[in-house]
Amino acid sequence: MWCSGTNSNEIMWRTFAEGARHSLRGVAEVSDRHRVWGESPYSRFLYSPDDVRTRVQYVKDNPAKEGLAPQEWDFVKKYART
Repeated sequence: MWCSGTNSNEIMWRTFAEGARHSLRGVAEVSDRHRVWGESPYSRFLYSPDDVRTRVQYVKDNPAKEGLAPQEWDFVKKYART
């Protein structure tokens, strides 16, 4: 999968995305023409607890931006590191 001029983050993303795409299509009836992932990832490096809190809030605010109800999941735990 190595390509000249391709950085390791891009290789890692494409490897992950292809594996996830294959797994998702195994459990859902999704056409091969339907894109599962965007063309490139949104990547953000988090260096401090404040960075994590900022990104968590960003994700939590996204449903409201689309006029949707807030989303809560039992498996997601509050990030409490200070």
